[in-house]
Amino acid sequence: MNINAGLKDYMLYDTSPYKVNLKVKNLDANLKGTVNKLSGNITIPSAPTTIKSTYVGDTNAHISIKDGIMRFDDVTLRDNRLSGTYNLATGISDIGLALNEPDIPKLLEMKDLTFGTKIKS
Repeated sequence: MNINAGLKDYMLYDTSPYKVNLKVKNLDANLKGTVNKLSGNITIPSAPTTIKSTYVGDTNAHISIKDGIMRFDDVTLRDNRLSGTYNLATGISDIGLALNEPDIPKLLEMKDLTFGTKIKS
């Protein structure tokens, strides 16, 4: 397969209790090969993101793919960063998440969450 495509004004809905939704204004994809040997790029610039209908910032993503391995090169929301790889053939991932969020329980409306709150001094 050879794909050189764009997606405009598309909403990605999350059906989990957190309802993290992403409004993709623009997505550019340039891909070629079979799923196991797929190569190319996917770019999503400045996609407004909501959690439980509250705007929390813009998600930006650059994903490169080589030989069926997706590499999350630059995926950010506010000062938070996701990085790592995902193997399309095996489903195995190695994902890292760097959170720089002052109050995760408040953001996710999870009062019982016991981590993710920066102590103010």
